[in-house]
Amino acid sequence: MDKDDFNLLNDVFKKMKQEQAQYQLRKAKRVWQSISFPITFSEILERLTKDDLTHICRHYELRKLSTLRKKDLIAELVKILPKKVHEEMISLDEDRYTLLKHFIKHNEPTVIKAEEFELEEVEYWQATGLIFPGTWKDTKILLMPMEIFNAFKQLDQEKLQKISQRNTEWILLTQGMLFYYGALSYHQILKQIKDLLGAEPDYFDLFHVLLRAKDYYELLQMNRYGTWAYCEVTDIENVRKEHQARPDVEYQKFSKSKLLKAGQPDYRDENFAFRRFTEFLLNAYNMTEDKAKDITEECQTIIKQDIRVNKVIEFLQTRLEFPSFEFVQELTEHVVDLSNHTRQWILKGHTPDELFEVEKEFLKPLPALPYQPPHSLTAPFALPPEEVKAMQQTETKSNIIDMKTRKKVGRNDPCPCGSGKKFKHCCGRN
Repeated sequence: MDKDDFNLLNDVFKKMKQEQAQYQLRKAKRVWQSISFPITFSEILERLTKDDLTHICRHYELRKLSTLRKKDLIAELVKILPKKVHEEMISLDEDRYTLLKHFIKHNEPTVIKAEEFELEEVEYWQATGLIFPGTWKDTKILLMPMEIFNAFKQLDQEKLQKISQRNTEWILLTQGMLFYYGALSYHQILKQIKDLLGAEPDYFDLFHVLLRAKDYYELLQMNRYGTWAYCEVTDIENVRKEHQARPDVEYQKFSKSKLLKAGQPDYRDENFAFRRFTEFLLNAYNMTEDKAKDITEECQTIIKQDIRVNKVIEFLQTRLEFPSFEFVQELTEHVVDLSNHTRQWILKGHTPDELFEVEKEFLKPLPALPYQPPHSLTAPFALPPEEVKAMQQTETKSNIIDMKTRKKVGRNDPCPCGSGKKFKHCCGRN
């Protein structure tokens, strides 16, 4: 790429970034419109765009309503949404249920401050039709319409609390599984949860809970074939294909507590290889521990997607400066170590090191004698005992062949790599 092309591409990226920033500002301005009280449910919905109302319809699969004019659509939603409260409540986990309970502390809906809420979270709640954003007296707030408040207040709160705890467990276990396996079919998720909890979840209840969690936490995704995957998986079908290509490899077994931990939004798999790589970055570069951990985590994600080491090196080139060729060699060794001890999606949650150890158990030791055909064929060509003994001794010393001479390399011979060292002090050390 010449300089002109680079500058042109750079200008395009800058323009895209500016347009995205402007779009976010316009969206935030629309979401946090000024609001006055008292306000009716209809008036709350009138503040939304037709697209916003369509999102509510899509959330509850009310497809036919989307074709109505805005005024008629609002009238229908005012009647329908209070009836949907129970359906929505039984899909919530503890975090979302706890938030909604703040609105029913008193006899009238409570307004809560929303300064700490992300724009995406606010849009999610608006799409449920349960709570809505606005700005009152220069303060960002969330409010619940009276009709929703009354429907929520009438529900059995103790029962909802238990359901939310159950849902929390389902969500975290699923997110934890996919953190390690990358992708699973829905039936595999059902079976794993059954094995972990000792009881099979209701087919439709679990699906509905995961669907809502996918929209809220954005840690899950589902493709058109119904395969569920972790949010960072870029090629779901390839992961599934790799799983199917290893029918003899069982999915790595994880405890319930480990999956619940891995299912948390900010979880990092900080194993000993992660810590070693982070320590290497801290020693080699002037950076904070948080930045070093972020880079290590991004390397792990690349390794999960693609086991080729050069992909990680290419990524690191965009973040770091490499002072010398010797440094790149040392860095590559650390990347290989990280790769060998990272749980990979295509390996069904195993690390390459774990699979190697398993395969070693099934490897048969090489015979002490060179292979010989059946007796009827070997009799005319039988070797004298002393030659067999000499071959055995040669075999135990080295199995390396110099490709130039086609002869086996002795431990004291020059190393075929060209280093000038004896084989036993160079490549023969391993």
